[in-house]
Amino acid sequence: MKRLETLEYQLGIYVGEFIFMRTLPTLSIDMLQSRKVIQVSIAEADEYHALEDKWHKTYDGSTGTRGAPNPNWDVMRAYGHMLMKKYLPQELKCFVPKIYYTADFRMADFKKGIRDSLWDCDVCYYNIEKDEDIVIDDSEEDWFTIIKLQLDIK
Repeated sequence: MKRLETLEYQLGIYVGEFIFMRTLPTLSIDMLQSRKVIQVSIAEADEYHALEDKWHKTYDGSTGTRGAPNPNWDVMRAYGHMLMKKYLPQELKCFVPKIYYTADFRMADFKKGIRDSLWDCDVCYYNIEKDEDIVIDDSEEDWFTIIKLQLDIK
């Protein structure tokens, strides 16, 4: 049975896909990548992959992700987060085709669609947890709506 979603939610899904296809950056060290790949230095990539190899050699798959903490995982993730902070833009401005809406436009549904779409792509490093995290700015441009997202590296 098909789920019935609002048109605003469906539009948000399409806008999220547009952001993924046109704007969302990933790093060259990432296993999954978007179309906008930011190259890290060769030395940094080598260091990251060495840490990744060290973690793989000590990973005990029988315990799953909730097993005993693995310090090699923590070191690899910390290094990866440092690279993300270094190379990814703190604020991502996504220029999407102009969205005209009226007072009865369900903005929460629209943002939920964007959130679900970006969450499903598995490569979004930007904060999309709450509606306030997705800023819709249509005041700067007559031809575009700008969606602003902030980097979310913890």
